[in-house]
Amino acid sequence: MLCPSCGSEVPDNVRLCPSCGGSISAETDAEETRREESTRSTPQPATTAASASPTELTSAEKRRIALAQATQEGLDMGWYKFVIYFLLFASGATCILLGCGKHFSALILSSYNITSPSSTILTVFGNVYFVFAALYVLLRTRMARFSKNAPRLLSVVYGINFGFSALTLTYYSSFESDLSSMLVATLAGIGFLAANTSYFKKRAHLFVND
Repeated sequence: MLCPSCGSEVPDNVRLCPSCGGSISAETDAEETRREESTRSTPQPATTAASASPTELTSAEKRRIALAQATQEGLDMGWYKFVIYFLLFASGATCILLGCGKHFSALILSSYNITSPSSTILTVFGNVYFVFAALYVLLRTRMARFSKNAPRLLSVVYGINFGFSALTLTYYSSFESDLSSMLVATLAGIGFLAANTSYFKKRAHLFVND
């Protein structure tokens, strides 16, 4: 530190200059004031909720954020809510019931010592329906979190399920009713997939979470 009166170098925290006896307390006070102002002006890291990583948000929070964005953009999310709150649960429950029904039918055939390809096919069909039920549970989780590509996976799984259902109808129906059953299943599947794809295509930008 330099003395403001004579310019001699003086030790820190000294109030009087050893050379000229001049006071240097004013200079010291000014230096301390500058240091305090510098400390206060230094930006502190923000620790707000907005700075939290998206991966730390819960599924419900991510859903609220995406739905709020959709509301701001004027997008109707009625079909989305129907899908995650009813359709996927109903589809999973239906597949479980169908799977149990196939296994029960195979068990009845086995109890009568009837060994035929039908018994094996019933067991395979039942296992496939159980797989679809698990897929619907997984899809419900991903749709609720607005995960990436969730609507596309939804269409793929439903498309495969419709095709498999048509296959089972073909296998168990007589030839006369086969054509009508196939036609109904095909038209229903195509209509659902077309409407679902068109709906979620306009809302694909909302599904951005991992």
